[in-house]
Amino acid sequence: MSARKGLYLQFWLDGYHLTPYSSNVEAGAAYDEIEAGAYNNPVKGYLCGRGEGSLEFEGFFNKAEGGSHQALKTVGVNKVAGVAYGNNAPPAVGDIACAMPVHQSNYAVNSSLDAAIVSKASLKSIGTPLEWGVLLANLAGVSADGQTASVDNLAASTNGAVGYLFLTGVSAGDTISVKIQHSPDNAVWADLITFSLDGAAVGAERQAVGGSVDRYVRVLYDVTGTAVSFDFAVIFSRK
Repeated sequence: MSARKGLYLQFWLDGYHLTPYSSNVEAGAAYDEIEAGAYNNPVKGYLCGRGEGSLEFEGFFNKAEGGSHQALKTVGVNKVAGVAYGNNAPPAVGDIACAMPVHQSNYAVNSSLDAAIVSKASLKSIGTPLEWGVLLANLAGVSADGQTASVDNLAASTNGAVGYLFLTGVSAGDTISVKIQHSPDNAVWADLITFSLDGAAVGAERQAVGGSVDRYVRVLYDVTGTAVSFDFAVIFSRK
């Protein structure tokens, strides 16, 4: 596989799609290193301690509704972040993605002479380190019921899964129901995760489920109203 260009990353924070304002996003996870050496053993041994996910954001200052300043100006609160990585093209269903609940610890705006005003923020995981998975949906202007293409895991899994919904665009008075479904054969589908966000406002949420998860997964969405238009993304991670 060829190297992937950083140009095609997409980034969501709560109900904000910050891709148009992002220039550098670094996501990762690390565990404390606990030395476990013993007498008469010349080689050090290590155990993994507590884990932590982190996300560093740098982008362009924009104070408009839905822009980077509105998304980042409130510090010291819990949020939900997600990143998708396109394969030398805008991220599509099945591409690598990651997400986690986060706590934003800082926000800085750097204004230098003869340079664009830059926003920076640091976010740390809450409860779970970074969760890697796949992008299941990345849709704009949804106006009718539908479903996404399915993603084939090649086999079922047995340890549960996590789904993230980022609802970034809503239409007043209309509603939306978003579900993750699974299937053993890509033909017969059952609901796996049903999100709580209904389109009353933008936002993001994480939902977890235990037990077996079938080989195939997809997103099903139902909308109600007139002149409906919703924007949302879904990230899915098997455990």
